[in-house]
Amino acid sequence: MDGVEEENIDETEYYAWNELRLHPLLMKAIHKLGFKEPTPIQKACIPAAAHQGKDVIGAAETGSGKTLSFGLPILQRLLEEREKASNGVGEKGRSCGARGRREKHLKS
Repeated sequence: MDGVEEENIDETEYYAWNELRLHPLLMKAIHKLGFKEPTPIQKACIPAAAHQGKDVIGAAETGSGKTLSFGLPILQRLLEEREKASNGVGEKGRSCGARGRREKHLKS
């Protein structure tokens, strides 16, 4: 699956991450890196940015997980967009194939 080996992940060990509803590839990376539980800033920022599309500003001490707090939502959105594109759905739910035929027709 996208170059990531299938691994058995103990769901209970990563329950707090599961609550953040991250893409399976991100969850595998979190597991592989050994992050057992999200930090407070990650719990606060990730849902708002990744699923609600909100801009977030966070202040926390060095080593608190701020970079992951802001990076994971970006990756989440990119992965969601990639899945939409691979399912043939473009902007506003239109089929990419239909849009392509229309644009080709208009150029003729």
